[in-house]
Amino acid sequence: MPKKQKSAQNSDPLVSFEGTRLPAPEVQALKDLGKAFNPGYSNMGGRKVPLLKKFDPKSRLGFCVEKNHVISIGICNWDTSFTELPESFGNLSSLKLLSIQGTHFQKLPNSIGKLSSLKELIIREAELKKLPKSIDKLISLEVFNLYDNSLVSLPETFCKLPSLRELHLGENHVTLPDNFAELKSLKALYLSGGHFKTIPEPIYNMPNLEVLSMSDCSMEQVPIKIGKLTSLRELSLDFNYLKKLPKSLSKLTSLKKLSLWRNYFTTFPQVVTELESLEYLNLRDNEFRSLPAAIGNMTSLREAELGGNKLSSLPESIGKLSKLEKLHLFQNNLRSFPKSFGKLKSLTYLVLNSNKLIELPSSICNLSALEHLEMPYNQLTALPRSIGKLKALKYLGADNNQIKTLPASFGVLKSLERARLDMNKLTRLPDSFSKLESILNLSLSSNRISSLPEAMGEIKTLRYLSLDSNKLKTLPESMSKLDVLQDLGLSRNKLTSIPQPILEMQALQYLDLGSNYLSELPEELLKLTHLNTLRIFNTFVCKVPAKTKALIKKLEKKGVDVRHYPIVRDIKDAE
Repeated sequence: MPKKQKSAQNSDPLVSFEGTRLPAPEVQALKDLGKAFNPGYSNMGGRKVPLLKKFDPKSRLGFCVEKNHVISIGICNWDTSFTELPESFGNLSSLKLLSIQGTHFQKLPNSIGKLSSLKELIIREAELKKLPKSIDKLISLEVFNLYDNSLVSLPETFCKLPSLRELHLGENHVTLPDNFAELKSLKALYLSGGHFKTIPEPIYNMPNLEVLSMSDCSMEQVPIKIGKLTSLRELSLDFNYLKKLPKSLSKLTSLKKLSLWRNYFTTFPQVVTELESLEYLNLRDNEFRSLPAAIGNMTSLREAELGGNKLSSLPESIGKLSKLEKLHLFQNNLRSFPKSFGKLKSLTYLVLNSNKLIELPSSICNLSALEHLEMPYNQLTALPRSIGKLKALKYLGADNNQIKTLPASFGVLKSLERARLDMNKLTRLPDSFSKLESILNLSLSSNRISSLPEAMGEIKTLRYLSLDSNKLKTLPESMSKLDVLQDLGLSRNKLTSIPQPILEMQALQYLDLGSNYLSELPEELLKLTHLNTLRIFNTFVCKVPAKTKALIKKLEKKGVDVRHYPIVRDIKDAE
């Protein structure tokens, strides 16, 4: 009986607040929070703290409720004099998530230690200068994000947080306390953008650490002691001044992800090839000219980012990377590929833009799993005849090359959804083009195409078609069957009238006819009920007929955005 009486005495009455019912102490905390935002208007009750149906970290101010208790609060980019939480904030004993972002926030109250249910605390892009000693009372805290504040030290009590597994201290000037390794539950530590120029000593006493991020720390070398962190699964050291790695890195046998983006490696670090468990490697924007043959030993590798280097060739051993799914080789000096390249049977994503490729080897067409092939800004004059073997290909980017013809097998790319072939030297398309079954988006602008295949209208899936800057004078009649085409670009061609098939494209929303040689617009444009944008800049070679002017007004009255100034072009352009 005494226990029941004590429970009844300690229970707080529920009070109506912002469309919900909460214990009176929690309501008081929310009201005090509202006053903290507008201290000059505290007599008027301050700002209301609205109830949110779902937590949103980008919410300017709001809270969420579960079972008549506040469980989360979000504060973001609030341009006021808000600098600290009220002492009554400790009343929110059921709070699980607190997010404060982009404010002038500077201070946590001592009562923060009462939030024994708090699991995630985010205070980022603020001005927090220190943490209260009571911080160690947050016994349930698992994630603590303090990115981009003004911290210079942590209290000794900080290292007593029993449940902390993820900590963000980047963009601060904080020094880790000597007892930092007492955070036995800590698995992930983010120190990027801090003042650290080497790995802080206490970290080497944390053998259970799985994630370490120290990007943009002006680090010039990785200490030999890195080999002690045998549980590391992810290591990020981007944007530093590293030129080599210690041999002890090979002891990180659990490492799955290694990122060394934008450092100063002039040779590929050989020790990386000994990381047989590595699945993700980022060495983009360095300065090495070749890959070692030993790269073939990295048989667990699934993604390699090697763009922005000076590679001129790839080793034959690259074909041994049987699990490789994504390969980024953009902005190198590649001119050819080894025969073994076609053995990368798991490869789905290949980026080759901005190299010096003149042709692609037929072996590349053996990449049966390839879905994304990106190779603009090369010197390709043709695509392989057997490109149709890429049955899984969904995206093909080959713009800004010198391609003159497409192989007949192009039409066999049954899975192709998007193709970019702009800025080439195409004069025609193969008849097989009309057999593309899945194409949604097709860009052929800035070529030399003077006619399209008669069966072009059989591409029933096409929604976006860019034919700008070509030499078209008309369109095949079958294109009237393009029932789902929404966007059609035909600017800078040789049209003297609007082709009839366009006037039957009932799904058309956007039509660009700018810089052609029209003499009038047909009344049938009014029947395109979904048309919302019509571009006719520099389209007429003579005075615009009164009938066409009247039609433009009718289209605008229907809500069509007719962009037509200037509408008349110089007759000399027709030469």
